[in-house]
Amino acid sequence: MTVTTESQDFISVCGSFFKIPSSSNLRWLIMFYALPRELVEKRPAFLSIPRKVREVVHNEKWMRMVNSDMFLELVWDCYAWVSWQFFKVPAPHGGYMPVPGSFYLYSGNFPLWRYAYITAAHIREKLDKMPEFCFQRLFSMGKDYEVPWLPYENFYDFFGQMTMKIVEEQHWQETFDMLWEHRAHEDYNGSSTKQRDFERSWYHSRSLEKELSLEQIRGNDAELPVNAMCHAAVQSFEEQLFDEEQIKQFVQTLPDMDRQIIMLRMQNDTLAEIARKLNFANAGSVSKRLAKIRKQLEIYRKK
Repeated sequence: MTVTTESQDFISVCGSFFKIPSSSNLRWLIMFYALPRELVEKRPAFLSIPRKVREVVHNEKWMRMVNSDMFLELVWDCYAWVSWQFFKVPAPHGGYMPVPGSFYLYSGNFPLWRYAYITAAHIREKLDKMPEFCFQRLFSMGKDYEVPWLPYENFYDFFGQMTMKIVEEQHWQETFDMLWEHRAHEDYNGSSTKQRDFERSWYHSRSLEKELSLEQIRGNDAELPVNAMCHAAVQSFEEQLFDEEQIKQFVQTLPDMDRQIIMLRMQNDTLAEIARKLNFANAGSVSKRLAKIRKQLEIYRKK
């Protein structure tokens, strides 16, 4: 039996009450259980956390792991990553495109990067309102119930769609547009060649304009200068494949299907569009295929 108060801080298990504050790491456990194994493997120690919630809450060792900062980092990083894949920014020639390049090309100073992490809290709030996914449901299962691993494709599609819904409900897209059009060099990872490319564009005499802060952009009275910044030459991973002769050679070693995926991404096709054109089951399958290509590229570069 599960009973909740208005604040949803009290859970009743087997007739005995114990309090779980909304700020507790335990409240993120349902989102941890929703992660596919492939993502949890980034922090292998957390693979050992039992898939039976009763075993977790009654064991000091597992509770220490759940209450650790590393647990929160794993959960937040994974959901921020999937949300990032579904953020859209203005394309150079009109319309919208996925944020170019890897999530890790951008610095923690980039407001869009921060929004990806804010999305995790909105996802938790939505799950808490869904009877089949809410936190309390974990405690309504039988004591021997083992939470199954969610397939990567299902995770990607489900939470990707939820991200797009959150962006729409929170009216974020207009803010995203302004943030993208008014990027600054510190928005990029300092070790990234993308930052150097951006700086060359930013400090060019034709592209120098006053930078706007997030607060200014959000303000109703903010005046946004026309053509405040040239579109930076920020390329995605797939576009980089053709930047170097060595990488061109790598592409030629790939199967025909992988080469087609890369070409479509260079044309700014979304993962969903690629899946439809190449008869993949869903966008998650394409994302997984790209992840394998990245790993192959890393190995190729080391040869």
